[in-house]
Amino acid sequence: AANEKNAVDALTKVGVGTMTVAAFAEQGINPAKQHSFIVTEAIEPSISLEDLAIEWRQSPPSLTQKRALINVVCDMTRKMHDAGVNHRDFYICHFLLRNRDFTVNPDLALIDLHRALIHKNLPYRWRLKDLASLYYSAFDVPLTRRDKLRFIKIYSGLPLRQALQQEKQLWSQVEAKAESLYAKALRKGIVR
Repeated sequence: AANEKNAVDALTKVGVGTMTVAAFAEQGINPAKQHSFIVTEAIEPSISLEDLAIEWRQSPPSLTQKRALINVVCDMTRKMHDAGVNHRDFYICHFLLRNRDFTVNPDLALIDLHRALIHKNLPYRWRLKDLASLYYSAFDVPLTRRDKLRFIKIYSGLPLRQALQQEKQLWSQVEAKAESLYAKALRKGIVR
């Protein structure tokens, strides 16, 4: 529970929407015998981005809504990584949208932080894992090439051409790893 609380605190500090801790306690010094718990406030009403993406297949969002959501997810991801936090289960199902009827300001909360790690400087491999996991989980979302390029531009904080040149290896590895995760999920019947 301490791990999740520390991640919530770290994300809250840098302005990433997440859970609100209502109660936390731990007992014991030896990690092998330690007991702890965390209680967070309910995030209600809300819908996961995974469930929203399923709805979008039947009823696509407006361009304004889609761009606003991409911008916020990207901003949250960048801030999380800049703070040295990697989620380790970074999928769209772990983003909860509080205001379903948003037009320009989607209110998102990042959840399920019990496996998150906090680093002084985020190692490349963890950045790659988070980004590939996020992209893989969005494969069935109706995203265009322009949407993907928007994410890269905002995440990097650089002009797009510069981002693609300077971080070419990162983005090609993100693509390859996400495709590998998707192929594996297809083989296992997790996605269709």
